[in-house]
Amino acid sequence: MDEAGFAEAFDRWVETTGPKCYESLLGPHLPPRVERALDVGCGPGYLALYLAGRADHVVGLDLSGAMTRLARRKRDRVGVGNVSFVTGDVGAPPLRPASFDVVSSDTMLHDTEIEVTLPVLRSLVRPGGWVILRDVTTRHTGRSRSPLWQLAGTIRQVPRYLRELGPRQTWSVLRFEASPTWVRHRAEGGELTREEFRAAYSRVFPDCTFLDEPWAMTAIWRAPT
Repeated sequence: MDEAGFAEAFDRWVETTGPKCYESLLGPHLPPRVERALDVGCGPGYLALYLAGRADHVVGLDLSGAMTRLARRKRDRVGVGNVSFVTGDVGAPPLRPASFDVVSSDTMLHDTEIEVTLPVLRSLVRPGGWVILRDVTTRHTGRSRSPLWQLAGTIRQVPRYLRELGPRQTWSVLRFEASPTWVRHRAEGGELTREEFRAAYSRVFPDCTFLDEPWAMTAIWRAPT
C-alpha cells in the first residue's frame, strides 16, 4: 500500500469505527476563543477541523504529505477557511517558537522520539497557553512490538465490531487492521505504559494533569505566564 492509499484507507477506517469526538477532551480546558492552535500529527484533519471552531487560525502538522493533502481536501469540502495544513517533522517543525495558544495532539506521539518531541512541543506554546496531548498506552511494552500480538488484538475486537458495526463494516475494518502496512505501523510504535507515560510527560510538563482512558492517557498542562 503506497502512502496515498494508506492515507485514504486510514481515513475510511476512522470514519467507520467512529470519528473522534473532542469536546469532552478539549472543551473544559480551552477558553471560548484562542488566536492560534496547533494539531500535531494531524492525519486527515479531524482534530484540526474541530479546533477551527475555537481558534482564529489552526495549523495541522503531519510528516505525511499524503495525509496533509487529504486533510486539505476535507477542509475545502466542508468550507472551513481558518485551517492550514503543513507537511513537516514534529521533531524539527517549520514553526516559530512560542507561537500557539494551544498545542494539541491525538494518538500519534508514540510514533515519535518523545524525548525530542515533547520539549519541542513545549517550546511552541505561548506563556499562559495550553498543551493537551493524548496518546495510546500499552500494558505490555515488549509484546506490543510483535506483529502477531497486534493481529491478536484485532481478532479480540471482532465480537465488538460485529455488535456495533455489523458484518459488512466489520469486514472493512478487519481488512485495514490486518493489512501488513497497518500491522507493521502498530508494531513499530513506541507505546508507553501508564507509569512510563506519567514519568515522561511530567519531566517536560511539571505538575501537568493526567486523564485516564481504558486505552489512552492525556496530559494537560498550562504554560507559566
